[in-house]
Amino acid sequence: MDWLILDAIQGHAPRTEGEEYGEVPPDVMYPEILKHPRYEVTAAEQVDRRRTKRRPG
Repeated sequence: MDWLILDAIQGHAPRTEGEEYGEVPPDVMYPEILKHPRYEVTAAEQVDRRRTKRRPG
């Protein structure tokens, strides 16, 4: 994968003045994104960790 396209996909800032010129359009990034494997991720059990206010008494 071309490093300019990879940087654009990942949202990295340009490192040099020369990298400031030009853009990588979505139709160029999309085929490169499709090359990455898709991972199935299951959400962990959600736990409410907010503190509750204690009542005086």
